[in-house]
Amino acid sequence: DEVEYNTNGMLVPKEGVPMHKIIPLMSYLADVREFALRTCIGKLRSRMWSELLGIRSISAKEAKIIQDSQPSHVNHDDML
Repeated sequence: DEVEYNTNGMLVPKEGVPMHKIIPLMSYLADVREFALRTCIGKLRSRMWSELLGIRSISAKEAKIIQDSQPSHVNHDDML
């Protein structure tokens, strides 16, 4: 409960958090941001190679979105 989202949507220490807690918090937040960025880059790189090689794979989330967007009379099992 020592962090909050700022107007840019980034997690930052709340105002009034003691200085001895801010440095570890900032380090943690930097690690979280780096992990998120590496994850995005990794997924993008994987997708680019897949597209280049003509491989099309979709995630479970994408499959669910596709499935949910189909008319109800369509047999979803035939599509996956």
